[in-house]
Amino acid sequence: MRCRYKLRMCQKLEKIERTLLLRKGLMEKEEQKGKI
Repeated sequence: MRCRYKLRMCQKLEKIERTLLLRKGLMEKEEQKGKI
């Protein structure tokens, strides 16, 4: 995704997406630990 204008908004969205993906990954890892 390229944003020439509203660059700050894009950076914020990217940070939010990354944190959400990281949290999702951590949640999945925790679930796998719980299953074992």
